[in-house]
Parts: sequence; C-alpha cells; structure tokens
Amino acid sequence: MNRIVFELPVATYSQLEKLAGLSSRTIHELVQEWVLRETSQLPHLPQGLETELKSFQALSDESLALIAHGTLNQKQQEQLEYFNAQSNTGQITENEREEQDNLVDIYQKTVLRRAEAAGILRQRGRTDLIQLKK
Repeated sequence: MNRIVFELPVATYSQLEKLAGLSSRTIHELVQEWVLRETSQLPHLPQGLETELKSFQALSDESLALIAHGTLNQKQQEQLEYFNAQSNTGQITENEREEQDNLVDIYQKTVLRRAEAAGILRQRGRTDLIQLKK
C-alpha cells in the first residue's frame, strides 16, 4: 500500500478522535475505510486510457501545454453541433446518433487528457502554460 500524509483543521481532527474513540478504532482505520469506500464507487477508466494518462508524467512541460489546450478539430465540432441540434428536434437518424456518440466519446477523452495535463503542469508550478489563450 501507498502512504499519504495530509493536514486537517483542528476541529475536523477532534471529530475524528471522538469517532475513533466511540468505535474503538484508530483515526487511520476510519479514514482508510472512508477513502476505500468512496473511491470504490468511482468509475474506472479503460485500461488504454489510464495507461496513456499515467504516461503524461514523462512528458515535457511544452507537450503537456499542447495537450492541456487540445480540442476537437473544427469539423468534429461542427458535426457534434449538428448532431446535437438534430437530437434536440428529434430528427436524428440511427447512423447520426452513432456518430454523435462517437464524437461525444472523443470529446470526453479530450477533456480527461486536458485535465490530466493541466494537473501535472500545476504540480510542476507551470500555471503560466495553462492560462486560457486569447
């Protein structure tokens, strides 16, 4: 297992001490149980995407900045807008719905990549590279 250390407000720590005493457990056990319970409910990423995101740690700041600003290309954006409009009016065909689903999947993966890249840049103190470009 990995070990983490973090700070809590005094009042929160006091509450944990009381709960631990009432349940005859340690604070460590209470927090570990809560974290494991809460994270078990998180959705899992596809293995390939999870591996890709982990590999971002090895990328240069400049490469991460490019990913952090990535978007759908113009054609994809226009297609997605069209399919969304068709869907809203109930006039979307089955083939269009499949294409829409595919574009939404691409978009969601792009958002995950952007968030991961931006998070790593923040950890590295390179917030200058993730400011919105005008």
